[in-house]
Amino acid sequence: MQSVQQESASVSRLADAEVTTGLVTLLPRVLFICTANRCRSPLAEQLMRRALQRLQVDALVASAGFLPGGFATPSVGVRVAATEGLDLARHLSVRVGKRLVEVSDLILTMTREHAREIVALAPEAWPRVYPLKQFTELVGSVELPRRADFRDAAVMVGEGRRVNSILGNPGYDAVEDPMGRPAPVWESVMADLRTHIDQVATSFAPLLWRSRR
Repeated sequence: MQSVQQESASVSRLADAEVTTGLVTLLPRVLFICTANRCRSPLAEQLMRRALQRLQVDALVASAGFLPGGFATPSVGVRVAATEGLDLARHLSVRVGKRLVEVSDLILTMTREHAREIVALAPEAWPRVYPLKQFTELVGSVELPRRADFRDAAVMVGEGRRVNSILGNPGYDAVEDPMGRPAPVWESVMADLRTHIDQVATSFAPLLWRSRR
């Protein structure tokens, strides 16, 4: 029951309209996915929020995983995150459901396996689902249009991409899982995530800024 309530809260956070400059707008919605939503995806969520704040743009950001929800981030992860000014002390994991995927404009996963599981859960979401490192590789070679809806732009990044691009589990485009690992591994994972998330935020900042108008 708790897991269902937490997923519903995440859906609401991503789906609800926000009031900006007196107008009701539906902000772009970004969802990060990992296995348990206790390590990588909550770190990614908070790093993305910080990057957007630094760029002075708005989006709704959430994270989820595939295991039952309601579990905290390991204490070592909370401590390492705190050194970067990130607060994971109150984080409780959320189990992803189809509705959460449906309301998300861009779904970024930590591995190809996660991407396949999301596509199996919601096949129609395929054009908006990317392993994080695949997405940053693609967005670096695409010139986004000056005027585009955020969801449309997310799809454009992978235009022509084949479904088999998420087959296999190569290590080079996966974000390492720090669960059960010591602090230096967490620090390495956080640095890896920061690099890619900063690239995503910077690439989409003009579209995110326009979404506020």
